[in-house]
Amino acid sequence: MHMKSKDRIVALEHNVHNNSNAAQKARSYGELSDALFAEGFVQDASIANDASMYHGGQGSCVGQELDRDSVNNKNRLEEQAEYIKNRNIFTDYPSVIQFETLSMCNARCVYCPSMKTPRRNNRMTDVYLDKLLNEIGDISRETTIAIAPHYVNEPFMDSRLIEILKRVDKQMSRVKVSLFTNGSLLYEREAKELSQIGKISAISVSLNEYEKAPYTRVTGLSFEKTIQNIKYLHGLAEKGQLKTEVYIRRVGDGSASDQEFVEFVKREFPLFIPACRRQTDWIGQIDTDSSGNALVKYPLGFIPVMGCNQWFRIHISSEGKAYVCCFDGVGKWPVADLNHMHILDFYRSKYKRMLRKDIYTRLEAPPPCNSCNIYWNED
Repeated sequence: MHMKSKDRIVALEHNVHNNSNAAQKARSYGELSDALFAEGFVQDASIANDASMYHGGQGSCVGQELDRDSVNNKNRLEEQAEYIKNRNIFTDYPSVIQFETLSMCNARCVYCPSMKTPRRNNRMTDVYLDKLLNEIGDISRETTIAIAPHYVNEPFMDSRLIEILKRVDKQMSRVKVSLFTNGSLLYEREAKELSQIGKISAISVSLNEYEKAPYTRVTGLSFEKTIQNIKYLHGLAEKGQLKTEVYIRRVGDGSASDQEFVEFVKREFPLFIPACRRQTDWIGQIDTDSSGNALVKYPLGFIPVMGCNQWFRIHISSEGKAYVCCFDGVGKWPVADLNHMHILDFYRSKYKRMLRKDIYTRLEAPPPCNSCNIYWNED
């Protein structure tokens, strides 16, 4: 793409954000759709065309030419479709409540901002933790809710974790738990405890490397101990004692190591699911990749034209504050203090309703969403 074309697309995206009324937004989206289509970005053009019509416009000049079935890779279209579906499903209740009880991690991964967060070593008070769990319980009596007791931390560093999960399992009716860990502290006792907690729907182990030297360099942890823990967990699955889906994850760098990691997991842990996702910059909070090299930013030079499914979630730090999304690792964008507010009152607030109802893509959202280049379904 020529620099002149990229500059025009960026300028048109700014127009979308700066225009205040629906007619202006519709016209700006139509012009943006035309420009994207001319440069071959059919998925973004399709979403921009839909956004134009959402705001009452007629769509773009090329709207009739946008044949979605001809797009080989529909990842962004699929993610936008999921976002539109979620607008109608999660109107009054969040899709996920994510929270950290202790802002500590025993790894030093360069692609994670845990070492940079000002709240490092902070422990969620027992008073607020009890309040939070009671509020999640309130929601679970009305609808199914997913919770994720982790944020930018290693959840097993908190000695309260297993008891928290047992309380959720025993006292809450409609809850699904997703757990994310680096696996280094997932010892036999913890693995056995997890296997007996029925409401855990998924466990993700962030292994990242399949060889000792790069693993130690990247994480600072013992490769042998982590692999031993994963092997024990896999043994429970082989015996039928662990029925939860387990993902073994890697932060991808686009090299051959990504596929080699996937093959390693398939070979060594056939009952578990390998997963590799492109590294992000955590909305500008990380500058280096896993090798310590300068991180290559989103290559197109403009913001993906789509909504964001993070808008249907709540992300809570150990301080009891809600942040704009799970990628605000250092806590730069607080949006509410939940110590004195019910999580449902926050989710139904003007700010959260605006994200779910009033806008169609992130280009219309307040910072940092309007400059975010992260999306879940990778190209």
